[in-house]
Amino acid sequence: MVETWANLLQTFGLAVMIIVASGYALWKGVRWAGREIIIPIRDRIISRVITAADKLESTLDKLDRNVEAGMKAFDSTSRKVESTLTKVDQNVALMLRLQGKQTGETKKQTVIAKEAAGAMREVADSARQIVQNGADNGH
Repeated sequence: MVETWANLLQTFGLAVMIIVASGYALWKGVRWAGREIIIPIRDRIISRVITAADKLESTLDKLDRNVEAGMKAFDSTSRKVESTLTKVDQNVALMLRLQGKQTGETKKQTVIAKEAAGAMREVADSARQIVQNGADNGH
């Protein structure tokens, strides 16, 4: 073996043999660095990215459930408001029938009360439509 190296040294010269030895050492060093440093760092980064993605997915699922619960609560509340407004309309109509005649001021108050009840009903209908559109869009 030593004789082979001596023949190569004699054939190619010292400079070429130093370059070959340096290339071999560099190749071995790069292989070692890749196995011992680069691959573990890469694996750790991939693991952290996967963990972060799992946490993000979990958070988005929780957020989706909370939004869905909020939409259901809002829909329930808007239905209760609409029911209450209907009862208010019925009570106003009953009061008017019982009262028989109205003065100019009570007519204004009645018109204002009916307009307010109508506006509140429109808000409740709009809110219900928004909730329905959100549910239709998969939110």
